[in-house]
Amino acid sequence: MTERKFNQVTALLDASEIAYQEILSKKNITKQSDKNRKERLESQCPFHVKPDSNIPKNILIIDDIYTTGATLKGIYHLLYEKGAQNVKSLTIAR
Repeated sequence: MTERKFNQVTALLDASEIAYQEILSKKNITKQSDKNRKERLESQCPFHVKPDSNIPKNILIIDDIYTTGATLKGIYHLLYEKGAQNVKSLTIAR
C-alpha cells in the first residue's frame, strides 16, 4: 500500500474553510494499516498531544477511516486525561 502524501481530513477542512486545531501528532510507531485486527486492538494509541497545545473542553475528532475503533478509543482517553470534557468523533469512511 502506498503511503499517503497528504492528510485527507485537513485538505477537506481547508477546502471547506472550516477552522480547526491540530493538537495531536503521530508517534513514531508501526502504521495501523500494517497491522491486523488483533494487533490494532491491542496496540497503544499512536498519537500524543503536541507540546504547548491548548486543549479545548469540547472537541470533535475528524478521522478519514474507521476500522476497529482502537485509534479513536485511544485518542478519547488521551484527550480526557489532558482535560477535555466532551469528545465526539466523525469518521468519513468505514
